[in-house]
Amino acid sequence: YDLLQMQALPLSAKIRMSNFRIKDWYNYYDGMVYVSSSGGKDSEVLNDLVKKLFSDVPTIFVNTGLEHNSVRQKGMELADEVLSPSKNFIQILTEYGYPVISKEIAGKLDNIVFMGMGEPFANIDNVLKNGIDKKNVDI
Repeated sequence: YDLLQMQALPLSAKIRMSNFRIKDWYNYYDGMVYVSSSGGKDSEVLNDLVKKLFSDVPTIFVNTGLEHNSVRQKGMELADEVLSPSKNFIQILTEYGYPVISKEIAGKLDNIVFMGMGEPFANIDNVLKNGIDKKNVDI
C-alpha cells in the first residue's frame, strides 16, 4: 500500500494491519523488544496497540529534559522504565556542535565530504544559503 491508499482505509483495517506488523515484529525478535515512547499521541497509540497484544513488552521513556512538561508527564506515565542521557543538551552541543537542520541537508553535506569536496562545516552558511551546485555533486 502507498500512503494515500493507507489513509483511505477504515480505522478497523488500519488497526488490523498495525496488529499484523506488531506481531511480526514481536515474533521476529523472539519477544525481546520494547516500545520507545516520546510521550506524544502517536507513541500513546502504538503503546496501546502493543500492550493489547503483548502485555509483557516494556515501554521506555527517555527524559532528555527538552520535552514540553505535558509530553514529559505522559511519557513518564506510560513508561515502565525512564532513562536519562548521561549528558545534557548543552554538553552535547559543546562537545559535538549543533545538529544538522534536516536529513536532506545532512545527506547533501555527506555527499560533499564523500565527493572529496572538503569539510562541509567550514562553509556551512554558504551551503545552507545557496545550496549545492548540482552540476558538480550528485545529490
